[in-house]
Amino acid sequence: MLKQKGHEADDVIASIVRNASRPGQGNNHHTIVSADHDLYQLLRPTCQMWNPNSAGKGMMTAGKFHAEYGISPREWPTVKAMAGCSSDEVPGIKGVGEKTAIRFLNHELPASHKTYARIKGNAATRLVEANMALVRLPFRGTKRWSLSIGTPRRQEWRPILRELGIKSL
Repeated sequence: MLKQKGHEADDVIASIVRNASRPGQGNNHHTIVSADHDLYQLLRPTCQMWNPNSAGKGMMTAGKFHAEYGISPREWPTVKAMAGCSSDEVPGIKGVGEKTAIRFLNHELPASHKTYARIKGNAATRLVEANMALVRLPFRGTKRWSLSIGTPRRQEWRPILRELGIKSL
């Protein structure tokens, strides 16, 4: 088990993925198994995510994310900084949810929209700046984790996959 006091699992996962994605670190392709949407920001051509709770949706890839949300995975922290994140107790700009934040980032939110002025205001700018430190992964101070795992044997994984309801991987 990997853990670091004062840091959440998504920070450790992000550190592993980012560290392993550096050239010369061996296998540079990763699959994250999680339902935590904060991890969408890690999606790259070499990193995909499988949500065990989203039956039938399959693997989330950077391309699939862009098609669904209309933004790059690298912009996801900005969306979370603007909209807030109730599970992480991060306050958002009043009246701004993920869809409105995405519309704003894509320049699809008209300047006449009632929340446009709120987003462009000084208070919102300061809030988003402060929130970025909370939503961008990994959190400041997370160790640089690296992980080296040999190829797992099927007999070791079968009971775990069966318990999780995973039919193919």
